[in-house]
Amino acid sequence: MMRLQAAALALVCLAWIGAGPAPAADVILNEYNAVNGSDFLNGGTAFQDEDGGYASDSYFGRVQGNGGDWFELVVITDHLDMRRWKLEIWMEGMHNETLDLTAHPLWSDLRSGTIITVAEDVPDNVSFDPNAGDWWINVQADTHAAGTYISNNGFPVTNDDWQLIIRDANDSIRYGPAGEGVSPPGGINSREIFRLQANPAHWITPLSAYYNDGSSLSTFGSPNQWGTTEFGFRYKQNFRPLRGYDLADLDENGIVDMLDFCILADSWSATGDSHNWNPDCDISTPPDDSINGLDLARFSSNWLNDSSQ
Repeated sequence: MMRLQAAALALVCLAWIGAGPAPAADVILNEYNAVNGSDFLNGGTAFQDEDGGYASDSYFGRVQGNGGDWFELVVITDHLDMRRWKLEIWMEGMHNETLDLTAHPLWSDLRSGTIITVAEDVPDNVSFDPNAGDWWINVQADTHAAGTYISNNGFPVTNDDWQLIIRDANDSIRYGPAGEGVSPPGGINSREIFRLQANPAHWITPLSAYYNDGSSLSTFGSPNQWGTTEFGFRYKQNFRPLRGYDLADLDENGIVDMLDFCILADSWSATGDSHNWNPDCDISTPPDDSINGLDLARFSSNWLNDSSQ
């Protein structure tokens, strides 16, 4: 049985590789926690990681296990219906668990740019309201959970070639397998996370070279950040295009106005290593790790654009 399961997963992987251009993704894997329950992110103790720093999660802080078993998805297609979709978990080439999304209306009209976290230890949080700036859904999959939004069975997330396959209500694969062993091919240890180091978009596939490991910061329920500097992080995922905001709408209030200009001005002349660096302000095409006239030109061309209309 184990050999048959491994062979089945291998065939799915070969299908992705050999089928030509991948279909546009409706939802993608964005991050998962591979930190062992007895370890801390980047090792060490509760007070200091193995490099002398303080690696942590933006939601949990620095805790043993880095928040437990959890993974994160991003919705790419607007108004996506994920009722009765299935999240298959595979480890070392073998199917381990399937989590079933229910028919609850929560899943019937998901907006692009929504972050979905699935966690064993974090209670359901479905206050989700994009119109009010709340783009995060968390559902708890555990034997003690209610099972209102997702099946109430536990699941593992590890550094043992953990992979996810996302199937729709018709059992068709919509994404995956994605995870360690697909991209990256290996190297994620029990003190690290897996994450997408690029902006979430339709062109991201499970084979994307932008999937990588990380040990300095994880971002449960928030855009990924990476590239450690003395003052923070050089790069941050930009969700504004997915969420219908103008790229220059830095505060995401629906209009490019003086509030956004003040944010840009605070980072003026900054580079990736500067104390006032803000990756949200690097809006030139392509981004150039500097807040300069190219960003101001892009900002000025969108002045008073109102994305709420």
